[in-house]
Amino acid sequence: MAKKRNPASLRSIADKAGLSLGAVSMAMRGDTSIPLKTRERVLGIAKELGYQRNARVSELMTLLKKQSLGSGIETLALVQAESATNQTERRYLEETITNVRRRAREKGYGIEVFEWGANGLNSGRFQQIIKARGIRGVLFGMHRDITGAVPFDCDSFAAQAIGYSVVEPPMHRVVIDHYRNVRLVMAQLLARGYKRIGLTIRPEANSRSRDLVSAGFIDMSRRLPVRDRISPLVEEPGAPVVEKWLKKHKPDAVIGCGGEWFKFLCPSGKTDPDELGFAYLDSAGDGERELAGIPYLNDKVAEVAVDQLIAALQSNEFGVPEYPRTIVMTCRWQDGPTVRALQGPVSDPLYFLPAKEVTPAVPPQP
Repeated sequence: MAKKRNPASLRSIADKAGLSLGAVSMAMRGDTSIPLKTRERVLGIAKELGYQRNARVSELMTLLKKQSLGSGIETLALVQAESATNQTERRYLEETITNVRRRAREKGYGIEVFEWGANGLNSGRFQQIIKARGIRGVLFGMHRDITGAVPFDCDSFAAQAIGYSVVEPPMHRVVIDHYRNVRLVMAQLLARGYKRIGLTIRPEANSRSRDLVSAGFIDMSRRLPVRDRISPLVEEPGAPVVEKWLKKHKPDAVIGCGGEWFKFLCPSGKTDPDELGFAYLDSAGDGERELAGIPYLNDKVAEVAVDQLIAALQSNEFGVPEYPRTIVMTCRWQDGPTVRALQGPVSDPLYFLPAKEVTPAVPPQP
């Protein structure tokens, strides 16, 4: 009978490396106080010996570290843009802070919010503060620029981004599936008998989605007869520009990226869905319960981002990842009185729909 091999331990790694147990433990955690060559040698020995990290022990050690802090709770940093440029951004920033705080609290962590650039907060000052306060995990929210670089040395930190705007340094991120969402809205509208469907979106909103909203719309429009294709309106919302666009293209349904478009498309605050249907993406604002569309799950995005950051801390994943991951969050259609009733099956040719929205292509056999 084969003799069962004992699993490798930190002690066996330390013996082979000729290092202390503490030095090996720090090297395995990626502690930058241990020289890089030593860390790489320790990891090589661990792999050679078949060492496997015990997840339960790691969770326990994380808990003990948190309890050793003065408040008994480990704090994470949330970095936001210095200020919002419009009401939509302001609401988004406030919701992000609220949702991140709630999820962190549920997981037993605290959140400290930093506004990049506010009160002279630059990279050097920021890193001094979080090191002094023992903060090891940093969550980056919306950058004030559409595509922004943050001069942040994350070798000693775990980092996670919400959205696309922070591109440097490379890090894991959680985003909304803009491309699928606009396709799903179009699929819903087509299934309700609409033929000439338009899209209205602010330039910055489209850019922050990496143009995925307009790209998904144009891709779906290619499947329509040429006479029914409408160029998207990528402009700042306003009555004159909307009236001109409506007069020129005569859509029978409009997708508005944000409920703010509804008041310009339907100044009376009401619409006859048989004459002009309306569905929104992102947020409908105060009238969210009265409009059809797809609300973006910003609360779920915040939850997943916090969860991923905590998982990285518990796994000692610090620094720039070799292969940054992007988690894409899908959203769901919300019915409302601004569109017609369904006249046929909802069919998105690229993605599977949620189970309750799927209509079998072939009826089941009796």
